[in-house]
Amino acid sequence: MTPLSIFFRFSPHFSLSHFFGKAFVLPAILLVAVPRAAAAEAPDLPTPEAVLSKIVAVATWQEAHPSRWPELDWTRAPYYLGLLAASRVTGDEKWADAVRTIGRKQAWQLGKRPFMADDHAVGQAWLALYQQDRLPEQRTPAEAGITAFAQRPIETPLDWENKIYDREWAWCDALFMSPQVLAGMTTVSGDLRWLERMDARYWPAHDYLFDPKENLFLRDGSYFKKREANGAKVFWSRGNGWVFAGLVHILQQMPENHPTRPKYVDLFRTLAKRLIELQQPDGSWHASLLDPASFPSPESSGTAFFCYGLLWGVNQKVLESDSALPAALRAWQQLASQVRTDGMLGFVQPCGVSPRNVSAEMTEVYGSGGLLLAGSELHHLLLLDGARRVGFHVKNPSKRNRLREVTPIAWSEVVRLLPDPVAARLAVRDGQTGQFVASQVVDDNADGQPDRLLFVATVLPGQTRDYEWVESKRAGVPVSVSPMRCATDADPLVIQTL
Repeated sequence: MTPLSIFFRFSPHFSLSHFFGKAFVLPAILLVAVPRAAAAEAPDLPTPEAVLSKIVAVATWQEAHPSRWPELDWTRAPYYLGLLAASRVTGDEKWADAVRTIGRKQAWQLGKRPFMADDHAVGQAWLALYQQDRLPEQRTPAEAGITAFAQRPIETPLDWENKIYDREWAWCDALFMSPQVLAGMTTVSGDLRWLERMDARYWPAHDYLFDPKENLFLRDGSYFKKREANGAKVFWSRGNGWVFAGLVHILQQMPENHPTRPKYVDLFRTLAKRLIELQQPDGSWHASLLDPASFPSPESSGTAFFCYGLLWGVNQKVLESDSALPAALRAWQQLASQVRTDGMLGFVQPCGVSPRNVSAEMTEVYGSGGLLLAGSELHHLLLLDGARRVGFHVKNPSKRNRLREVTPIAWSEVVRLLPDPVAARLAVRDGQTGQFVASQVVDDNADGQPDRLLFVATVLPGQTRDYEWVESKRAGVPVSVSPMRCATDADPLVIQTL
Protein backbone atom coordinates (compact mmCIF):
# COMPACT_ATOMS: atom_id res chain seq x y z
CA MET A 1 0.00 0.00 0.00
CA THR A 2 1.33 3.41 -0.93
CA PRO A 3 1.75 5.60 2.15
CA LEU A 4 -0.16 8.78 2.68
CA SER A 5 2.21 11.68 3.28
CA ILE A 6 1.28 14.07 6.07
CA PHE A 7 2.65 17.60 6.57
CA PHE A 8 1.87 19.85 9.53
CA ARG A 9 1.42 23.54 10.22
CA PHE A 10 1.07 24.83 13.77
CA SER A 11 -1.53 27.39 14.76
CA PRO A 12 -1.84 29.37 18.00
CA HIS A 13 -5.05 29.60 19.95
CA PHE A 14 -8.09 30.32 17.86
CA SER A 15 -10.83 32.50 19.30
CA LEU A 16 -14.08 34.03 18.18
CA SER A 17 -13.23 36.93 20.44
CA HIS A 18 -10.97 38.03 17.58
CA PHE A 19 -13.63 37.19 14.99
CA PHE A 20 -11.73 34.24 13.60
CA GLY A 21 -8.35 35.90 13.28
CA LYS A 22 -5.97 34.85 10.57
CA ALA A 23 -4.01 32.37 12.65
CA PHE A 24 -5.04 29.29 10.66
CA VAL A 25 -5.53 29.73 6.96
CA LEU A 26 -6.38 26.76 4.77
CA PRO A 27 -3.69 26.98 2.11
CA ALA A 28 -5.74 27.43 -1.07
CA ILE A 29 -8.36 29.78 0.37
CA LEU A 30 -7.92 33.53 0.29
CA LEU A 31 -9.71 35.80 2.70
CA VAL A 32 -12.12 38.33 1.25
CA ALA A 33 -13.56 41.36 2.97
CA VAL A 34 -17.35 41.41 2.95
CA PRO A 35 -18.86 44.81 3.83
CA ARG A 36 -20.24 45.09 7.34
CA ALA A 37 -24.01 44.83 7.49
CA ALA A 38 -25.88 47.89 8.66
CA ALA A 39 -27.60 45.92 11.41
CA ALA A 40 -26.69 45.92 15.09
CA GLU A 41 -23.88 44.06 16.80
CA ALA A 42 -23.93 40.29 16.72
CA PRO A 43 -25.91 38.48 19.42
CA ASP A 44 -24.02 36.66 22.13
CA LEU A 45 -22.80 33.21 21.18
CA PRO A 46 -25.24 30.49 22.19
CA THR A 47 -23.96 27.54 24.16
CA PRO A 48 -23.29 24.24 22.35
CA GLU A 49 -25.92 22.67 24.59
CA ALA A 50 -28.55 25.18 23.48
CA VAL A 51 -27.75 24.57 19.81
CA LEU A 52 -27.87 20.80 20.21
CA SER A 53 -31.15 21.08 22.07
CA LYS A 54 -32.69 22.99 19.16
CA ILE A 55 -31.33 20.46 16.65
CA VAL A 56 -32.76 17.53 18.60
CA ALA A 57 -36.11 19.24 19.11
CA VAL A 58 -36.59 19.97 15.40
CA ALA A 59 -35.41 16.53 14.27
CA THR A 60 -37.61 14.82 16.86
CA TRP A 61 -40.68 16.79 15.81
CA GLN A 62 -40.09 16.18 12.12
CA GLU A 63 -39.56 12.45 12.62
CA ALA A 64 -42.84 12.29 14.55
CA HIS A 65 -44.62 14.22 11.78
CA PRO A 66 -43.43 12.68 8.49
CA SER A 67 -43.64 14.82 5.41
CA ARG A 68 -46.58 14.30 3.09
CA TRP A 69 -44.21 14.30 0.13
CA PRO A 70 -42.84 11.03 -1.35
CA GLU A 71 -39.65 9.69 0.18
CA LEU A 72 -37.65 10.26 -3.02
CA ASP A 73 -38.99 13.78 -3.49
CA TRP A 74 -36.63 16.77 -3.64
CA THR A 75 -38.30 18.24 -0.57
CA ARG A 76 -36.81 15.43 1.49
CA ALA A 77 -33.19 15.79 0.31
CA PRO A 78 -32.12 18.72 2.53
CA TYR A 79 -33.81 17.03 5.47
CA TYR A 80 -31.89 13.79 4.91
CA LEU A 81 -28.66 15.80 4.73
CA GLY A 82 -29.69 17.66 7.88
CA LEU A 83 -30.31 14.39 9.72
CA LEU A 84 -26.85 13.13 8.72
CA ALA A 85 -25.36 16.38 10.01
CA ALA A 86 -27.37 16.07 13.23
CA SER A 87 -26.05 12.57 13.70
CA ARG A 88 -22.47 13.79 13.39
CA VAL A 89 -22.76 16.62 15.92
CA THR A 90 -24.95 14.83 18.47
CA GLY A 91 -23.14 11.50 18.21
CA ASP A 92 -26.56 9.83 17.99
CA GLU A 93 -26.66 7.38 15.11
CA LYS A 94 -30.44 7.16 15.18
CA TRP A 95 -30.70 10.21 12.96
CA ALA A 96 -28.48 8.68 10.29
CA ASP A 97 -30.30 5.37 10.76
CA ALA A 98 -33.57 7.11 9.91
CA VAL A 99 -32.07 8.02 6.52
CA ARG A 100 -30.70 4.49 6.08
CA THR A 101 -34.15 3.05 6.74
CA ILE A 102 -35.68 5.13 3.95
CA GLY A 103 -32.78 4.41 1.62
CA ARG A 104 -33.18 0.65 2.07
CA LYS A 105 -36.93 0.92 1.66
CA GLN A 106 -36.48 2.78 -1.62
CA ALA A 107 -33.62 0.51 -2.76
CA TRP A 108 -31.36 3.62 -2.85
CA GLN A 109 -32.99 4.78 -6.07
CA LEU A 110 -33.23 8.27 -7.49
CA GLY A 111 -36.57 9.70 -8.57
CA LYS A 112 -38.40 8.37 -11.61
CA ARG A 113 -37.55 11.22 -14.02
CA PRO A 114 -34.00 10.43 -15.17
CA PHE A 115 -32.98 13.90 -16.36
CA MET A 116 -34.97 16.03 -13.90
CA ALA A 117 -32.70 17.70 -11.32
CA ASP A 118 -35.28 17.41 -8.54
CA ASP A 119 -35.22 13.64 -8.89
CA HIS A 120 -31.45 13.52 -8.40
CA ALA A 121 -31.48 15.33 -5.06
CA VAL A 122 -31.79 12.36 -2.67
CA GLY A 123 -28.68 10.87 -4.29
CA GLN A 124 -26.63 13.29 -2.21
CA ALA A 125 -27.70 11.50 0.97
CA TRP A 126 -27.21 8.03 -0.52
CA LEU A 127 -23.64 8.85 -1.58
CA ALA A 128 -22.90 10.40 1.82
CA LEU A 129 -24.00 7.17 3.49
CA TYR A 130 -21.98 5.14 1.02
CA GLN A 131 -18.87 6.96 2.23
CA GLN A 132 -19.62 5.73 5.76
CA ASP A 133 -21.01 2.26 5.10
CA ARG A 134 -19.30 1.29 1.82
CA LEU A 135 -22.30 -0.75 0.68
CA PRO A 136 -22.33 -0.95 -3.15
CA GLU A 137 -26.12 -0.79 -3.25
CA GLN A 138 -25.98 2.72 -1.74
CA ARG A 139 -23.91 3.97 -4.66
CA THR A 140 -24.89 1.95 -7.74
CA PRO A 141 -28.37 3.40 -8.49
CA ALA A 142 -27.22 6.99 -8.04
CA GLU A 143 -24.18 6.38 -10.20
CA ALA A 144 -26.25 4.79 -12.96
CA GLY A 145 -28.84 7.55 -12.90
CA ILE A 146 -26.46 10.48 -12.86
CA THR A 147 -24.30 8.84 -15.53
CA ALA A 148 -27.26 8.70 -17.89
CA PHE A 149 -27.95 12.36 -17.24
CA ALA A 150 -24.32 13.48 -17.59
CA GLN A 151 -23.90 11.68 -20.92
CA ARG A 152 -26.77 13.61 -22.53
CA PRO A 153 -25.79 16.44 -24.86
CA ILE A 154 -26.37 19.80 -23.20
CA GLU A 155 -29.51 21.48 -24.47
CA THR A 156 -29.64 25.24 -24.92
CA PRO A 157 -31.11 27.80 -24.64
CA LEU A 158 -32.55 27.37 -21.16
CA ASP A 159 -35.72 29.33 -21.90
CA TRP A 160 -38.63 28.29 -19.70
CA GLU A 161 -40.57 26.40 -22.35
CA ASN A 162 -40.94 22.92 -23.82
CA LYS A 163 -40.53 21.44 -20.33
CA ILE A 164 -36.84 22.33 -20.31
CA TYR A 165 -36.89 21.66 -16.55
CA ASP A 166 -37.26 17.96 -17.31
CA ARG A 167 -33.87 17.94 -19.01
CA GLU A 168 -31.61 20.79 -17.86
CA TRP A 169 -30.72 22.95 -14.85
CA ALA A 170 -32.95 25.74 -16.08
CA TRP A 171 -34.11 27.10 -12.70
CA CYS A 172 -32.11 28.15 -9.69
CA ASP A 173 -33.43 25.42 -7.35
CA ALA A 174 -31.77 22.85 -9.61
CA LEU A 175 -28.37 24.15 -8.53
CA PHE A 176 -28.94 22.56 -5.12
CA MET A 177 -30.50 19.33 -6.40
CA SER A 178 -28.25 17.82 -9.05
CA PRO A 179 -24.71 19.28 -9.30
CA GLN A 180 -23.81 17.93 -5.87
CA VAL A 181 -24.52 14.35 -6.99
CA LEU A 182 -21.95 14.72 -9.76
CA ALA A 183 -19.51 16.27 -7.28
CA GLY A 184 -20.24 13.42 -4.88
CA MET A 185 -19.32 10.91 -7.55
CA THR A 186 -15.85 12.47 -7.67
CA THR A 187 -15.49 11.91 -3.93
CA VAL A 188 -16.55 8.26 -3.99
CA SER A 189 -14.81 7.32 -7.24
CA GLY A 190 -11.74 9.55 -7.31
CA ASP A 191 -12.58 10.47 -10.91
CA LEU A 192 -12.28 14.22 -11.54
CA ARG A 193 -14.22 13.94 -14.78
CA TRP A 194 -17.42 14.13 -12.73
CA LEU A 195 -16.50 17.68 -11.76
CA GLU A 196 -15.89 18.53 -15.41
CA ARG A 197 -19.38 17.23 -16.25
CA MET A 198 -20.82 19.33 -13.45
CA ASP A 199 -18.97 22.44 -14.65
CA ALA A 200 -20.29 21.93 -18.18
CA ARG A 201 -23.87 22.40 -16.98
CA TYR A 202 -23.45 24.64 -13.94
CA TRP A 203 -21.94 27.67 -15.62
CA PRO A 204 -24.43 27.90 -18.52
CA ALA A 205 -27.19 27.84 -15.88
CA HIS A 206 -25.36 30.52 -13.92
CA ASP A 207 -24.89 32.70 -16.98
CA TYR A 208 -28.59 32.40 -17.81
CA LEU A 209 -30.08 32.99 -14.34
CA PHE A 210 -27.60 35.22 -12.51
CA ASP A 211 -28.28 38.97 -12.55
CA PRO A 212 -24.88 40.71 -12.42
CA LYS A 213 -26.40 44.03 -11.37
CA GLU A 214 -28.26 42.65 -8.36
CA ASN A 215 -25.82 39.77 -7.72
CA LEU A 216 -28.75 37.41 -7.22
CA PHE A 217 -30.36 34.53 -9.10
CA LEU A 218 -33.68 34.76 -10.88
CA ARG A 219 -35.85 31.71 -10.36
CA ASP A 220 -36.11 30.86 -14.08
CA GLY A 221 -36.42 32.47 -17.49
CA SER A 222 -40.06 33.40 -16.96
CA TYR A 223 -38.99 35.94 -14.32
CA PHE A 224 -36.81 38.14 -16.50
CA LYS A 225 -39.54 40.74 -16.92
CA LYS A 226 -41.62 40.19 -13.79
CA ARG A 227 -41.61 42.83 -11.08
CA GLU A 228 -42.62 43.11 -7.44
CA ALA A 229 -45.17 45.62 -6.18
CA ASN A 230 -42.40 48.12 -5.53
CA GLY A 231 -41.09 47.78 -9.10
CA ALA A 232 -38.05 45.67 -8.17
CA LYS A 233 -37.13 42.46 -9.93
CA VAL A 234 -38.42 39.25 -8.35
CA PHE A 235 -35.63 37.52 -6.44
CA TRP A 236 -36.97 34.70 -4.33
CA SER A 237 -35.36 34.10 -0.96
CA ARG A 238 -35.49 30.31 -0.93
CA GLY A 239 -34.44 30.09 -4.57
CA ASN A 240 -31.25 31.98 -3.78
CA GLY A 241 -30.95 29.89 -0.61
CA TRP A 242 -30.87 26.75 -2.74
CA VAL A 243 -27.98 28.15 -4.75
CA PHE A 244 -26.06 29.39 -1.70
CA ALA A 245 -26.35 26.14 0.27
CA GLY A 246 -25.70 24.15 -2.89
CA LEU A 247 -22.37 25.95 -3.33
CA VAL A 248 -21.32 24.72 0.11
CA HIS A 249 -21.95 21.12 -0.95
CA ILE A 250 -20.03 21.60 -4.19
CA LEU A 251 -17.00 23.18 -2.49
CA GLN A 252 -16.96 20.43 0.13
CA GLN A 253 -16.31 17.89 -2.61
CA MET A 254 -13.99 19.87 -4.87
CA PRO A 255 -10.21 19.66 -4.33
CA GLU A 256 -8.48 22.87 -3.36
CA ASN A 257 -6.40 22.85 -6.53
CA HIS A 258 -9.24 22.14 -8.95
CA PRO A 259 -9.05 24.71 -11.76
CA THR A 260 -12.68 25.86 -11.53
CA ARG A 261 -12.84 26.06 -7.74
CA PRO A 262 -11.98 29.79 -7.67
CA LYS A 263 -15.06 30.53 -9.78
CA TYR A 264 -17.32 28.78 -7.28
CA VAL A 265 -15.61 30.52 -4.36
CA ASP A 266 -16.01 33.90 -6.05
CA LEU A 267 -19.71 33.24 -6.66
CA PHE A 268 -20.17 32.15 -3.05
CA ARG A 269 -18.54 35.35 -1.80
CA THR A 270 -20.53 37.52 -4.18
CA LEU A 271 -23.81 36.03 -2.99
CA ALA A 272 -22.76 36.28 0.66
CA LYS A 273 -21.97 39.97 0.32
CA ARG A 274 -25.32 40.71 -1.29
CA LEU A 275 -27.31 38.59 1.14
CA ILE A 276 -25.73 40.31 4.14
CA GLU A 277 -26.74 43.67 2.65
CA LEU A 278 -30.33 42.43 2.30
CA GLN A 279 -30.73 40.87 5.75
CA GLN A 280 -33.58 42.34 7.80
CA PRO A 281 -32.86 43.95 11.20
CA ASP A 282 -34.44 40.96 12.98
CA GLY A 283 -31.93 38.60 11.36
CA SER A 284 -34.32 37.09 8.82
CA TRP A 285 -34.76 37.32 5.11
CA HIS A 286 -38.30 37.68 3.80
CA ALA A 287 -39.71 35.68 0.90
CA SER A 288 -38.85 38.48 -1.53
CA LEU A 289 -35.31 39.75 -1.24
CA LEU A 290 -35.91 43.13 -2.90
CA ASP A 291 -39.47 43.79 -1.75
CA PRO A 292 -39.65 42.56 1.85
CA ALA A 293 -42.43 45.01 2.70
CA SER A 294 -44.85 43.18 0.41
CA PHE A 295 -44.11 39.94 2.29
CA PRO A 296 -43.74 41.25 5.84
CA SER A 297 -43.15 37.98 7.71
CA PRO A 298 -39.75 36.32 8.14
CA GLU A 299 -39.29 33.27 5.91
CA SER A 300 -37.51 30.40 7.63
CA SER A 301 -36.31 28.17 4.78
CA GLY A 302 -34.39 30.90 2.96
CA THR A 303 -33.10 32.20 6.28
CA ALA A 304 -31.91 28.72 7.27
CA PHE A 305 -30.01 28.13 4.04
CA PHE A 306 -28.41 31.59 4.20
CA CYS A 307 -27.47 31.03 7.85
CA TYR A 308 -25.93 27.67 6.99
CA GLY A 309 -23.86 29.04 4.14
CA LEU A 310 -22.61 32.03 6.11
CA LEU A 311 -21.55 29.85 9.04
CA TRP A 312 -19.76 27.40 6.78
CA GLY A 313 -18.02 30.27 5.02
CA VAL A 314 -16.83 31.70 8.34
CA ASN A 315 -15.67 28.32 9.63
CA GLN A 316 -13.74 27.71 6.40
CA LYS A 317 -12.35 31.25 6.25
CA VAL A 318 -13.88 31.67 2.82
CA LEU A 319 -15.78 34.67 4.22
CA GLU A 320 -14.44 37.44 6.43
CA SER A 321 -16.03 36.94 9.81
CA ASP A 322 -16.32 40.65 10.71
CA SER A 323 -19.54 40.88 8.68
CA ALA A 324 -20.52 37.29 7.97
CA LEU A 325 -20.45 36.08 11.57
CA PRO A 326 -22.78 38.73 13.03
CA ALA A 327 -25.21 38.16 10.16
CA ALA A 328 -25.12 34.40 10.71
CA LEU A 329 -25.69 34.72 14.45
CA ARG A 330 -28.61 37.07 13.94
CA ALA A 331 -30.07 34.59 11.46
CA TRP A 332 -29.71 31.73 13.92
CA GLN A 333 -31.32 33.74 16.69
CA GLN A 334 -34.25 34.45 14.37
CA LEU A 335 -34.55 30.78 13.34
CA ALA A 336 -34.39 29.57 16.92
CA SER A 337 -37.18 31.97 17.87
CA GLN A 338 -39.45 30.39 15.25
CA VAL A 339 -39.14 26.89 16.72
CA ARG A 340 -42.21 26.12 18.82
CA THR A 341 -41.89 24.43 22.18
CA ASP A 342 -42.84 21.13 20.55
CA GLY A 343 -40.01 21.45 17.98
CA MET A 344 -41.93 22.57 14.88
CA LEU A 345 -40.20 25.24 12.81
CA GLY A 346 -42.70 27.86 11.64
CA PHE A 347 -42.77 30.52 8.93
CA VAL A 348 -41.60 28.09 6.22
CA GLN A 349 -42.98 28.97 2.81
CA PRO A 350 -44.75 25.98 1.21
CA CYS A 351 -43.59 24.52 -2.09
CA GLY A 352 -43.75 27.12 -4.82
CA VAL A 353 -41.86 29.03 -7.46
CA SER A 354 -41.93 32.62 -6.18
CA PRO A 355 -42.29 34.71 -3.00
CA ARG A 356 -45.45 34.14 -0.96
CA ASN A 357 -46.68 35.28 2.44
CA VAL A 358 -46.07 32.87 5.31
CA SER A 359 -47.31 32.42 8.87
CA ALA A 360 -46.18 30.77 12.08
CA GLU A 361 -48.32 27.70 11.35
CA MET A 362 -46.57 26.93 8.04
CA THR A 363 -43.80 24.36 7.96
CA GLU A 364 -42.14 22.01 5.48
CA VAL A 365 -39.55 19.28 5.74
CA TYR A 366 -36.90 21.23 3.81
CA GLY A 367 -37.16 24.04 6.38
CA SER A 368 -36.37 21.55 9.13
CA GLY A 369 -33.44 20.30 7.07
CA GLY A 370 -32.10 23.79 6.63
CA LEU A 371 -32.21 24.43 10.37
CA LEU A 372 -30.42 21.14 11.10
CA LEU A 373 -27.66 22.05 8.65
CA ALA A 374 -27.31 25.57 10.09
CA GLY A 375 -27.34 24.31 13.67
CA SER A 376 -24.70 21.70 12.93
CA GLU A 377 -22.43 24.31 11.38
CA LEU A 378 -22.98 26.63 14.36
CA HIS A 379 -22.01 23.78 16.67
CA HIS A 380 -18.76 23.41 14.70
CA LEU A 381 -18.10 27.11 15.14
CA LEU A 382 -18.56 26.87 18.90
CA LEU A 383 -16.17 23.92 19.15
CA LEU A 384 -13.58 25.96 17.25
CA ASP A 385 -13.95 28.96 19.56
CA GLY A 386 -10.73 29.29 21.54
CA ALA A 387 -9.42 25.96 20.30
CA ARG A 388 -5.79 25.08 19.78
CA ARG A 389 -5.36 23.94 16.19
CA VAL A 390 -2.62 22.31 14.16
CA GLY A 391 -3.13 22.14 10.43
CA PHE A 392 -1.57 19.50 8.23
CA HIS A 393 -1.71 18.09 4.73
CA VAL A 394 -2.45 14.50 3.81
CA LYS A 395 -1.01 13.52 0.46
CA ASN A 396 -2.04 10.53 -1.62
CA PRO A 397 0.75 9.83 -4.13
CA SER A 398 -0.97 6.73 -5.45
CA LYS A 399 -3.43 6.26 -8.31
CA ARG A 400 -5.97 4.71 -5.96
CA ASN A 401 -8.79 6.65 -4.33
CA ARG A 402 -8.46 6.69 -0.55
CA LEU A 403 -12.00 6.94 0.79
CA ARG A 404 -12.32 7.27 4.57
CA GLU A 405 -9.11 5.36 5.14
CA VAL A 406 -8.17 4.90 8.80
CA THR A 407 -4.88 6.75 9.20
CA PRO A 408 -2.57 6.52 12.25
CA ILE A 409 -0.37 9.22 13.74
CA ALA A 410 2.02 8.53 16.59
CA TRP A 411 0.90 10.21 19.80
CA SER A 412 4.46 11.44 20.34
CA GLU A 413 4.08 13.46 17.14
CA VAL A 414 0.82 14.94 18.39
CA VAL A 415 2.51 15.95 21.66
CA ARG A 416 5.49 17.42 19.83
CA LEU A 417 3.29 19.76 17.80
CA LEU A 418 0.51 20.29 20.33
CA PRO A 419 2.11 20.17 23.79
CA ASP A 420 0.11 18.68 26.65
CA PRO A 421 -2.98 17.81 24.61
CA VAL A 422 -6.19 16.83 26.38
CA ALA A 423 -7.11 13.59 24.65
CA ALA A 424 -10.79 13.83 25.55
CA ARG A 425 -11.09 17.17 23.73
CA LEU A 426 -8.94 16.37 20.71
CA ALA A 427 -10.61 15.89 17.34
CA VAL A 428 -9.65 15.88 13.68
CA ARG A 429 -11.30 18.18 11.19
CA ASP A 430 -11.40 17.87 7.41
CA GLY A 431 -10.21 21.16 5.96
CA GLN A 432 -12.12 20.68 2.71
CA THR A 433 -15.57 19.80 4.06
CA GLY A 434 -15.23 21.56 7.40
CA GLN A 435 -16.61 18.49 9.12
CA PHE A 436 -15.07 16.72 12.07
CA VAL A 437 -14.10 13.21 11.02
CA ALA A 438 -14.12 9.99 13.02
CA SER A 439 -11.04 9.86 15.24
CA GLN A 440 -9.84 7.89 18.21
CA VAL A 441 -6.97 7.98 20.69
CA VAL A 442 -5.55 4.47 21.14
CA ASP A 443 -3.61 2.94 24.03
CA ASP A 444 -1.98 -0.01 22.27
CA ASN A 445 -0.10 -1.49 25.23
CA ALA A 446 -2.78 -0.82 27.88
CA ASP A 447 -0.43 1.21 30.06
CA GLY A 448 -2.89 4.05 30.47
CA GLN A 449 -1.02 6.34 28.07
CA PRO A 450 -2.01 7.20 24.47
CA ASP A 451 0.11 5.64 21.74
CA ARG A 452 -1.61 6.68 18.52
CA LEU A 453 -4.27 8.98 17.14
CA LEU A 454 -6.40 7.38 14.44
CA PHE A 455 -8.60 9.31 12.02
CA VAL A 456 -10.29 8.71 8.69
CA ALA A 457 -8.89 10.50 5.65
CA THR A 458 -10.36 10.89 2.19
CA VAL A 459 -7.84 11.86 -0.48
CA LEU A 460 -8.29 11.59 -4.23
CA PRO A 461 -5.56 9.95 -6.35
CA GLY A 462 -2.47 12.13 -6.61
CA GLN A 463 -4.08 14.85 -4.48
CA THR A 464 -3.24 16.61 -1.22
CA ARG A 465 -5.97 17.43 1.28
CA ASP A 466 -5.95 19.67 4.34
CA TYR A 467 -6.82 18.42 7.82
CA GLU A 468 -6.28 19.81 11.29
CA TRP A 469 -6.14 18.68 14.87
CA VAL A 470 -8.52 20.65 17.06
CA GLU A 471 -8.20 20.69 20.83
CA SER A 472 -11.45 22.36 21.82
CA LYS A 473 -11.85 24.19 25.09
CA ARG A 474 -15.38 22.78 25.18
CA ALA A 475 -16.59 19.25 25.78
CA GLY A 476 -18.48 17.48 23.04
CA VAL A 477 -15.93 17.05 20.26
CA PRO A 478 -16.97 14.10 18.08
CA VAL A 479 -14.92 10.93 18.44
CA SER A 480 -15.45 7.38 17.29
CA VAL A 481 -16.76 5.02 19.97
CA SER A 482 -16.40 1.92 17.82
CA PRO A 483 -12.88 0.48 17.57
CA MET A 484 -11.00 1.82 14.55
CA ARG A 485 -8.43 -0.39 12.87
CA CYS A 486 -5.79 0.38 10.29
CA ALA A 487 -5.07 -2.05 7.48
CA THR A 488 -2.46 -4.51 8.71
CA ASP A 489 -0.36 -4.03 5.58
CA ALA A 490 -0.42 -0.23 5.74
CA ASP A 491 2.89 1.47 5.10
CA PRO A 492 3.98 3.99 7.74
CA LEU A 493 3.01 7.60 7.15
CA VAL A 494 5.62 10.16 6.16
CA ILE A 495 5.32 13.14 8.51
CA GLN A 496 6.97 16.50 7.83
CA THR A 497 6.58 19.71 9.80
CA LEU A 498 6.14 22.80 7.68
